[in-house]
Amino acid sequence: MKNRMKTAFLNTLVTLIALLTPLPSGNAHSQVAKDSQKIQFELVSKYKENTLFDVSSDGNLILLYGASTPKKDAKSGGVTVWNHKRGDEYFDILRVVEWASGRELGSIHIHTVPGAARFSEGAKQICYREEKENKLWDYISGRVSACPAEPKRAAYKGSDQKYDSPDGKFVAETSKETVREIILLTYVRGIVTIHNRNTGERIGSVLHPTVREPYDWPLTGYVYSVAFTPDNQHLITSYEGDTYIWRIKPTP
Repeated sequence: MKNRMKTAFLNTLVTLIALLTPLPSGNAHSQVAKDSQKIQFELVSKYKENTLFDVSSDGNLILLYGASTPKKDAKSGGVTVWNHKRGDEYFDILRVVEWASGRELGSIHIHTVPGAARFSEGAKQICYREEKENKLWDYISGRVSACPAEPKRAAYKGSDQKYDSPDGKFVAETSKETVREIILLTYVRGIVTIHNRNTGERIGSVLHPTVREPYDWPLTGYVYSVAFTPDNQHLITSYEGDTYIWRIKPTP
């Protein structure tokens, strides 16, 4: 009994210290590269509790995995936020969304996080791996059949990965940094850094929220997905939580 009381007291003390200790701002509304500033990123929308898996070849559609159908909230600071509907339970759902409008074109319940998922057949179908099966989902008709090919990982690769822009000019690299350590708590922040492929020069970066690990789950400081739209006008990033859409703005 005494040991349990001691443990409970220590946990309460650590939590109290964490809550009272200010953290560096994780404001993601506009992040600008500090080194050789060439590109800045303006956050235009957030999809809450949905993780990015792929972007269609025309750049208009995104393939998300997460909670129930996002519902548009009022704009906050110029950023459109899409939240799941109140009262809806959390399900494992793949969904195809027209990201500019937030309109959902199709969704399907699955049993677990897909091992891989991406658009195929001119973005009219989704090939995804569920447990040990490769499945082909026609999101317009709702039909599901066997996928003839192994779905490759698209935007969703995991932390500490590299992604090429469609025109081959840029490389996006994900990483994380430790912001602060307090007793048993480690605060981390996810970073996406953009480099010029030819010169290797760092030309831009975006930051994701700071979180406590291992107490927060999912570990939202880790960026798991990155994609450029084909016209290189937008960058889409996400962790196992929210998906952010950034407008790419070259600096004067």
